[in-house]
Amino acid sequence: MQRQIPVCGREQAIHGKVLIIKERYQLRGLKMKRIFGTFLICLILIFILFPITANADMGPKPSINITFENMGDEICYGTLLGESGTGPYSPWDGDKAHIQNYCNLDMDIWEAFAYYQDSDGYYFFQEAWLCSDSKRLC
Repeated sequence: MQRQIPVCGREQAIHGKVLIIKERYQLRGLKMKRIFGTFLICLILIFILFPITANADMGPKPSINITFENMGDEICYGTLLGESGTGPYSPWDGDKAHIQNYCNLDMDIWEAFAYYQDSDGYYFFQEAWLCSDSKRLC
């Protein structure tokens, strides 16, 4: 035979369990808040102590503007020669597989610049422009 608990006793028993469970969750919540707060403070301190800096390349750059005067109506190409270079603007090594930047020139004209031998040791950097239309090297 089962013993029946009066209704008010059940409510008290359930109410006691709910309070215990509620207290446990409140303690867990407080611990999580403390952990999150500590993490947030550490993160802020890291950003203050070790700032992230951005280095930008600003300011005027060296440039040159060349304008041809007293030119007739003949076709004229121009380039700039240099002693050494890096990246896409570098002297041609003689291998036809490594030819760059000739899309705006005929191959014969590009080769005339590439095979040019300068007495001062300057090289063609694989870039040239048609100058007869604008009278400028750009």
